[in-house]
Amino acid sequence: DNPGLWKQFVPIAFHVDYWDRLGWRDRFSSTRWTERQRRYASLWQSESVYTPAVVVNGREQRGLPGAGFSQPNDKQAGVLDVTTSDGKTFSVEFRPEKGSGSDWEAHLALLGSGISSNIRAGENSGRNLQHDFVVLDLRDATMKSENGTLRARLTNGTAMGLGEAT
Repeated sequence: DNPGLWKQFVPIAFHVDYWDRLGWRDRFSSTRWTERQRRYASLWQSESVYTPAVVVNGREQRGLPGAGFSQPNDKQAGVLDVTTSDGKTFSVEFRPEKGSGSDWEAHLALLGSGISSNIRAGENSGRNLQHDFVVLDLRDATMKSENGTLRARLTNGTAMGLGEAT
């Protein structure tokens, strides 16, 4: 219900697999997401990996949720266009307001929301867990500059699966 949702931020939940040993396997968990969390812990020089971990702009966020989000301002970053004709392959174009002096990356996250899981074992046995903003797949691509416009093309796998980035 936060008015900033989809405008200022989009929460995304990477379900890690290190909890799977507690009696039930999270069907959305992935070793890939666990490794992502471990890389952050290493970057922050943390001695442990824990859940939940909240990351905003590459930094660990503690305290009140949303406290680390940047506030909107009048500055124009540029124009971002994302198009798809089939819901699987996405063309990304970004025209920065003041040119492109650095490398850029495009990230495509396939999110699932309004999902429930009936848990039959482990610490959550008998519970019906609700899931929103679950990362089902993630693709990354380096954006290539063409006449001041940065472009990338990403293809999402159909079922948490196979895809490619160019």
